[in-house]
Amino acid sequence: MYIWEKALLEVDLWEKCEGNGSSDKRLLSAYAEIEGQDDFDLMLAGQITGDRCSLVMDYVLLAQSVEVVIQVFAKVDHPHHLRFTAFSSGFAHEIVLFDGKFSGNEKLLQHVVAVKAQGKLDVCLELEESLFWWTFEQGAVGAVRSPDDSVLKYGQFDLRVLFAPKDFTVVG
Repeated sequence: MYIWEKALLEVDLWEKCEGNGSSDKRLLSAYAEIEGQDDFDLMLAGQITGDRCSLVMDYVLLAQSVEVVIQVFAKVDHPHHLRFTAFSSGFAHEIVLFDGKFSGNEKLLQHVVAVKAQGKLDVCLELEESLFWWTFEQGAVGAVRSPDDSVLKYGQFDLRVLFAPKDFTVVG
């Protein structure tokens, strides 16, 4: 995530199969070096091609941004189709975090995204006909906006968003 002149992108894409995860199939495992000297804050496109599939992506190299870790822990008694997306200040498109059926009690996902410094991150859960929103801001402890208790009729969702240290500087 940290860019000076180049960024290293690691892709590890798997096909989820039924069972305990040991039967999952790796579709793509690759590294890509992204040059970013003059392309800050512009929408870019790229493609990484493997033997079994290709990953087509849109991305932005954000100037003055911080790294953010998004973790979602879920407890859902009955299978539901869940769709978690994120919206990062500085990036105009949605970021799909999870889109699939889920039931159980476990860590559902963990993703790393970039957010403009002093920006905000919105996380949205689409569940049946309902939308639930959480908003996080750098420097705030916990969500500055959370859904009401109506989300509890579907299950429990614990979102943790960890911003990189606010006073992080590169020494060199």
